[in-house]
Amino acid sequence: MPRQQTLRDLIDWSYDLLSEEEKILWCRLSVFSGGWTLDAAEEICSDEVISKSLILDLLSQLTEKSVIIFDESKERYRILESIKQYGIEKLSDGHGIFLRHLNFFLELSEKAEPELRGENAKFWLDTIDADHSNFISAIDWSVNNVNAEKGGLVAAAIGEFLSTTGHYSTGIRLVENILQSSCVLDKSVKSKVLLDWFLKFIRRL
Repeated sequence: MPRQQTLRDLIDWSYDLLSEEEKILWCRLSVFSGGWTLDAAEEICSDEVISKSLILDLLSQLTEKSVIIFDESKERYRILESIKQYGIEKLSDGHGIFLRHLNFFLELSEKAEPELRGENAKFWLDTIDADHSNFISAIDWSVNNVNAEKGGLVAAAIGEFLSTTGHYSTGIRLVENILQSSCVLDKSVKSKVLLDWFLKFIRRL
């Protein structure tokens, strides 16, 4: 469609005006779903090409150039879907960045899991809720990229959140996809996923 081509030309033009580091970060930020924090960007998007110390400045530059959006009230960044899809197309090391995204949210989920039934439960429920889309997309990616075992660990760790917030259909879909994936799951991981969700349903009845 002519209007779509005009938008594509505009995005091409904006992309070509950026520095190489800004281009690389734009593409890497496209791994996120539903936004991200500075900490997540620093951990996932930095390497020997872009150091962690440069991430904040580059985020500010991309914000000033309207590539990404910063929400001061939530201290989170986000990206429009059209800009995100363009970045994914240009992403040179997609598997590596998506794997780092999965590992980051696996670590965060394991940190949150024991806290979800404690006195800090509200804080951790809010933390997971803010990155709800990132957790789901990380699990979905893991199933389709021979990392379902890690996805299973994430799903089990955030099970309390999904149960408490009523996301049962999402939880069921994730568990079914994990168990039906071509990836061979460790017995301990499989039992953890199954037991976790069995207990959630018992509690719901």
